[in-house]
Order: sequence, then C-alpha cells, then structure tokens
Amino acid sequence: MSFSAEINENDKIFRTPLSDQLIAKLFFFGLLIYFAAQIATRVLVSSSLELDEAEQALLSQWLRGAYGSKPPLYTWLQIIAFKIFGINVFALSLLKNSLLAAIYAFVFLSARLLFENSRLALLTALSLLFIPQISWESQRDLTHSVLVTAVSAMCFYSVLRLLDFRAGKDYACFGLLVGLGMLSKYNFFLFIGAVLLTLLSFPKGRSVLSDRRMLLSLSIALVILLPYLFWLYSHFDAATTSIHKFNILDQGYMSKGTMQLLIACISFVAPLCCLYLVLLPRGYVQALHNRPFREVSFPIHRYFLIVSCLLLAMVSFWGVSNFKDRWMLPMLFLFPLYFLMYAGIDCQSKKTVTLFIAASIVAALSILAVIPARVVLGPSFGYYSGFNFPYAMVAETIRTYRPNPRLIIADRPQNAGNIRLQFPDSLVTAPTLEAIADKPVVDHTTVVFWNARDSEKMPARLKAYLKKEFNISIEELTIIYAELPYNYSNNRLARVAIGFSG
Repeated sequence: MSFSAEINENDKIFRTPLSDQLIAKLFFFGLLIYFAAQIATRVLVSSSLELDEAEQALLSQWLRGAYGSKPPLYTWLQIIAFKIFGINVFALSLLKNSLLAAIYAFVFLSARLLFENSRLALLTALSLLFIPQISWESQRDLTHSVLVTAVSAMCFYSVLRLLDFRAGKDYACFGLLVGLGMLSKYNFFLFIGAVLLTLLSFPKGRSVLSDRRMLLSLSIALVILLPYLFWLYSHFDAATTSIHKFNILDQGYMSKGTMQLLIACISFVAPLCCLYLVLLPRGYVQALHNRPFREVSFPIHRYFLIVSCLLLAMVSFWGVSNFKDRWMLPMLFLFPLYFLMYAGIDCQSKKTVTLFIAASIVAALSILAVIPARVVLGPSFGYYSGFNFPYAMVAETIRTYRPNPRLIIADRPQNAGNIRLQFPDSLVTAPTLEAIADKPVVDHTTVVFWNARDSEKMPARLKAYLKKEFNISIEELTIIYAELPYNYSNNRLARVAIGFSG
C-alpha cells in the first residue's frame, strides 16, 4: 500500500461513531476530575509547603513590579487567588493546578486544530502525562515554569488560529499572550523567538506576520510590557542575580554546555519516547523520512530545529554550560505534537489507541497516588520533604507565647513562607528579601524563628539581618528551643529556635 493510500485509509478509520465532540467532552471532564483530585489530595495531606510555593506565600504580601530576578505575573496571580480564597494551601494548589490543566487543554485544542481529529488530539494531550517535568515535577514544586508553559500553550494555539482564520480577535489574543508570557519567565523569549522565526520561514507564516493587524498585537504586548521593561532597565543588576545558574564559562563551555543541553533534552523526552517506541514504532520511521501522516499548517519540525539552534547559540555565544530539564518546559512541551504528526498513521489501530489510553489512565492514577503517598509513607522509609516539616506545630508553639505576633522574622524564605501561611495577618520576612518600605514597630509581639537542627546558634545571616533592618540584637530576645515530630513520623524530631522580643 502506498503512503498516500495509507493516509486515505487512515482518514476513513478516523471517522468513527465516537464523535469528535464527544471525545472533547470526555477529555475535558476527565481533566476536571483529575486536577480536582490533585487539589483535594494536596489540601488534605499537608499544610506545609515546599520551596517554590513557600516563596509565593511569602512574596505575595507585597504588590511589586518585580520580585528579585523573577518576573511578577505568577505572584500577581497568587495575590488574586489569596484575596478570593484566603491565604491557604487551597489557593496555592488551585492556581497551580488550573495552570497545569490549561497546558493539557490547550495542547489538546492545538492538536485538534493542527490534525483536524479529536482522537489524535486526545493522544497528544495524554502524552503529557509521560513527561515527568509536567506530570510530576510541576505537581511536586514548580511555579513560574508551570505558568510560562501554560501561557506558551495558549500562545501556540493562538498562532494556529492566526494561520487558519486570521481574525482580528486572534491578533489581539496573540499580543496579550506574548505580553503575559514575557511577564511569566525569561525562557519564554526562546519559545516566542522560535515561533516567530518558524513563521518567517514559510509563505503563510510570513503573511500572518506582515498583516497590518500584527501592529495591534505589538501594541497590546508593549502596553503590558512597558512598565516592566522600565523596571528592568533601572534594576538590571537585580534582574540578573540568578544568572549564575547558567554556569557561564570562559573556556571549555562548548563541550560541557552541549553535553548538559543534550542530557536535559533527552531526560525531558525519554519516558515518552519509550512509550512511543512500544505503541507507535512506525512513527520513528516516518519521522526519519520526514513523511507526516497529513499536511499541517505549522511546520513544527522546523520549530524544533530553530529551538535547537537557539539553545546551541546560548552555549556558543554566551558560554552557557548548565541546563536543567525543567528549563526546557516552554520549548519542548510541544514534542508530542511533533511526533504524532508522523505517528498518526499508527493510530488507525483500535488496539493501539486503547492501549495508549489505558497506559495514560494508569500513569494518571499512579501520579495521583504516589504524590501524597511519598509524604504520608515516605518517613517510614527515611524520606522526608518540606511537606513533612511540622510548621503547624511550630505555629502552635509560637501562639502559646505570642497569640497575635505583628512581625515574624525567619531564617530563610522557605521557613518564612510556611510561617506566613500559618499567620496570615502577620508580616513575615527573611534575609535575602528586598528591604521593607513600611517596617512595623518592633515590640513585644515580634517573633524570630530559625531551624536549630544543626546548631542552636542563630545563623550569622539572620543575626546581621535583624541588626541592620530592625535594630534587634540577639541579647534582646528570649529564646526557647522546641523539638517537634515531623508530620507522619514518630521517629524524627525537628529542632527549632523561637525568639521573643521584649
């Protein structure tokens, strides 16, 4: 059978009694149930927070144009969620899981628009369950990476709509999403740069970009971005404080950087590629011969080539030698679209589709079970995470001595964010934060908290911060030490120090 004949036969098989509309309804219903279950288990299992969520609980005390080296959009959204639902784990989990659901939803919508088939769109969206950085790491403890990937998924869908419909509202949405993406995380620049360069590479894409309505997109994006760009210009040093994460080298960066980039990309797609190898093996052959199962409006293979070139340029021209797999999220989350553009012909088998859906259900249920189980059962195997630290008991100990503290100063942001969740009406701060404009008066309600597991002595950084920002010396504090059991553990105790002013 010729390849064109296979495509025609494939199109016939795709016309099944299960309508596209029904597939879409079942998918979105399943998405709602799955992420509602994730929120419920997160709220029920622990009131403690890991690093990124604790950071949001802390930073959301202030409405600012930027937060250290990170753009402000996630924190702004978290402030809104806290205003509506209160300062609690539910508001934190609701925001994150809504953004994660948006990634799945817009990948599904993009695939349906690109392939004109809801069954293939369903498999594309379900493929995300086999990308650990989306299905596992994002649930465990990511914030800005989740947001930038969600905005990138929406932005890609708007690009596909521009290619197919060219409506004025789509140009407006594109501009809005570009502006929001740049306020999400800096690696959005790589995503949107690759998308724009891909559009420039073929006639239909160039016609979208040359349309005068693209000025509307540009205007909307600039209106959203200009205030932040002004801040970036005047606070460039603050915005680049985390550049050390890239481990920029003067020598030997080509080999090290290329290897790190390769490892990050392979670890991102490896589990999904293994699934594809088992269930959709012919897709690899079709991809090697560049034989997509149908013509699509956006050359996604070219997009990935451009992404590769941009990432290698970071190594070649800037000496970047460190890449982490989670940094690849807004660039590589489209990989299922790329592969299924070639493997769609394999999906003509009802058995293959059934096995794919069954594997996806098993993966979803496993993630739903393992994420809370590692908190509840982890201590039995010697595994402890931030979710196990007894912040609620720390708060009860503080309330025993100071029921309503106005100011709480913790040794590090993770501790401060967790304490803020327990004392939503108190001002909570920590070293490494920007100076507080309106400092409260230090009085007998002021509390100082640090982790004393390794040493009873107050950390030097906290001591210096107290003196510089609040003119508090350690001699002025009445300090108590408490040993509190970790959540879900009777064998391990957290040792904390709590200092009371006055």
